[in-house]
This record gives sequence, C-alpha cells and structure tokens, in this order.
Amino acid sequence: MTVDELFAPDGPLAGEAPGYEFRPQQARMAAAVGETLARGGGLVVEAGTGVGKSLAYLLPAALWAAPAGRRVLVSTHTRALQEQILDRELPVVARVLRRLGQPLRCALLMGADNYLCVRRLERLAQAPELLPDSSAALLEELARWVKTADTGLRSRLPQLVAQGLWRSICRDPESCPEQGRFCARCLYRRDRERAEQAHVLVVNHALLLSSARLPHSDALVIDEAHTLPEAAAAHFGATVTLGRFLRLAEETGALARRIAAARGDDDGSLAQAERCAARCAEEGPAFLREIASRCGFAPDAKEPGGRLLDEALDRSEPQSLPELESSLAEVLRLSAEGEDEQESRALQVRAAALRRELREILELRTPETARWIEWFPF
Repeated sequence: MTVDELFAPDGPLAGEAPGYEFRPQQARMAAAVGETLARGGGLVVEAGTGVGKSLAYLLPAALWAAPAGRRVLVSTHTRALQEQILDRELPVVARVLRRLGQPLRCALLMGADNYLCVRRLERLAQAPELLPDSSAALLEELARWVKTADTGLRSRLPQLVAQGLWRSICRDPESCPEQGRFCARCLYRRDRERAEQAHVLVVNHALLLSSARLPHSDALVIDEAHTLPEAAAAHFGATVTLGRFLRLAEETGALARRIAAARGDDDGSLAQAERCAARCAEEGPAFLREIASRCGFAPDAKEPGGRLLDEALDRSEPQSLPELESSLAEVLRLSAEGEDEQESRALQVRAAALRRELREILELRTPETARWIEWFPF
C-alpha cells in the first residue's frame, strides 16, 4: 500500500484515528518522507501548526522500517513531545500497520537522570537518617512499585517525587555497576532492551548528542529541528550551577558517613572529607554570588537576568573544590570493593569535571568562546 493510500479520506489511517480529517499538506509531507526514505538522502520540511507533522513522518517511516527489520530514530527537543509521540501517535501508527498484517515495535529512551535507580532507591531506604520524615513513606511505595514496573521513567512513577529526593534515587551512569545483584532488576536496562528491538525509537536531542550508546539506526528524523543548535550548545558547552556544588558536597558527605559507620575512621580521613564537603556547600553559593556581583548583578536582585561575558574573570576556583577532590581520593582508599568504591570513583570524576569546567568559564582561552552568565535569586 502506498503512502497516498494510507492518508486517503477513506484509507486505513481514517479508520484508526478518531476524528481524522484529510489534510493535503499532511499527505504531501508524508509522500515526501516516504520517497526520501526509499531513495536515500535528506529532506527538510517546514510546516505550520495543525498540519499533523508527527503522523506525516511516523507512518511512512514505520511502513518503511517494520517490514524490512529496519530502525528509525526519532529525536525531539522536549520530553513532553517524546511521550506524546509514544503515547498518542505511535499507537495509531501501530494499529494502521496491524491492519496491513505488520506488527510494529516502538520504544522510548531518555537521559540517565530521567530513570529511577533500584540500587540507589534501596540504599537510601536503608539510611533513614538522611531522609526527611515525609520521604520514608514515599520510598516504601516506590519500593513496592518497582517490583512490577516495566520502566523506571520518572513520568511513570505512581507519585510525584520532589527534585531534591529525585537526585538521590535517579540513575547515575558513572556509579552504575556493570554486574551485580541489581542488574536483573534494573528498569533502565529493560528500556534499553526494548530499544534494541524497536522499529521506531524515540529519543531527545540531548541524548542524541551525548556519548550514550544508542542502537544502530537506518534513518534519522529530527523533529523540532530548529532547537537543535540550542541543544548542541548546551551539551557541548561548560555549565557550572549552584546545584552542582551542593549535590557534590551532599553526596560526598553522605558517602563518608556511611563508610565511617561501616568500617570506622581510624585516621580521621573520613571526618576530613565531611568537613571538606561542608566547606564546599558553604563556599559554592558565596563564590557564585561574588561572580554575579562582579558581572553587575546586585546580590539582592529579585528578578533573574543574564548577560554575555567578554573578558576573563580574575578569580580562582574556591579552595574547597581542590580540597574536596583530594579528600575523595582518601575516601576511595578506604572504600571496600563494590558499590562504595564505584560511588567514590564517580564522585572523583564529577569533582574533576566541575573544576575543569569552572576554569574554562573563568579563563578566556579563545576569542571564539561565548560565555554567558545567568542570575537566579537564591
């Protein structure tokens, strides 16, 4: 069956999409997509609101991929559009192909911080002293939910999870063990397995641009393509935020306390790591306020703002950062083999990356580099 026949007023799509209306622009776009996939090459399409762009590329792409065992990678800018495609458009496409006797497998992948980590959830539940009272019941509910869940996506959780708590239970690829007792229960791995079998795999621009290993694809569709330069700048640039300081300090202190409780702290190295973490949590906000003030933002400003920086900032990194990185080497030395060791190494990597990216921002290394500062009152 041709693409034109699929989109005809009395075609299969009309029978599977409630309220379907034939739109000539949608049909022309779908025909162009189908022709491009058949002959190879590229296609750029600009279409206004209401054309039905998603179905105009999804249906010919699925018709091209599924019968031949190919895979089409679809990338969007926003997670909301990713989920709309998976939950609304692709079920329609699957029903149309089913009419033609062709099954369709679809999957969605997001970045690591969008997935619940079963290992981190269990470890946090075992340390109630690190939790506010209101979080304990939620963690218990999540622990029950993961036993039957088939995805760990944050948007699929039974309840909303506050960002502060989510940072402690989301997937962290740098500390994710390749083997161990949690691997068989890993919800992210289940999504990866579905992605490996999918005819249509939906990702976002951030994941597309990242170093994450995506399954091989035979064709690429970039939706919301006008946002790709912005996503590339965000991904390949260096960004330092207050949250990076605070999360690094918080997780280092928690790890040091956990190891000390399990093994003791004979030479005081773990207590020193806790002190370094506390200093980092204090100096980070003060350092960023100072930089903002140098760039013309009033410390008591109530409204957010942003501006370009055109000269180097004569300021070194906070002293607590190199001290924290050094103390993490001692934490690693005292870590037992296994999860504590992996977490220590991951924190070392993050501390080194934070220092490196901060230096890139403070120093004007090349005139081609654009630097931007944004101030959000805190």
